[in-house]
Amino acid sequence: METKAQFKKDMKIYAVVDGKIKKIENVADIAFSKKMLGDGMAIEPSSNLITSPCEGKVAAIYPTKHFIGIKMADNEELLIHIGIDTAELNGDPFETKVSVGDDIEAGTVLCRADFDFMAEKGYITDVIVISSTSRIKIVKTDGAVNRNDVIFETLK
Repeated sequence: METKAQFKKDMKIYAVVDGKIKKIENVADIAFSKKMLGDGMAIEPSSNLITSPCEGKVAAIYPTKHFIGIKMADNEELLIHIGIDTAELNGDPFETKVSVGDDIEAGTVLCRADFDFMAEKGYITDVIVISSTSRIKIVKTDGAVNRNDVIFETLK
C-alpha cells in the first residue's frame, strides 16, 4: 500500500487527542503495558475528537471502531486504540469519520468518541498510540498535551 508520506528524520507525529499523557507501562492492559504491540504512550482524554497524528493512509479500522491503524511510508504503522476493552461496546461510542484506504494529513479528524458514555459503563478511556517501529523517539513523556503537540519524532 503506497502512501504520500515520506519517512524523514525530522517527521513529527502529533498527539491524537487533548488530555494528559500516561506512560505506556501504566496502561491497564498487559498487551500495551508490556509493549507487546510496540512502544508508545496513552493519553487520558479531555476532549472527544480523535485526529490523525501524521500524514499517511488509513490501513485498518476494527469493526467495533475502537482501533485505527495508520500506515506511513516505508510500511511503518501507528496504532490508535481508543479505550480499554471497548470492543465490547460494539462501536456504540464511536463515530468514525474516515475509511480504510483514505489518504490523511496530520490533524485529519479520524473519529469522535463519547468518553462520558464509556466512563459511565465502567470502561477506561485511555487513548493509546503505539508505533510498530523502533525508529520512533518519544519526545513528550508527561503532562498535559494538545492535538497540535509533537509526541514522537522519527529517526533515520
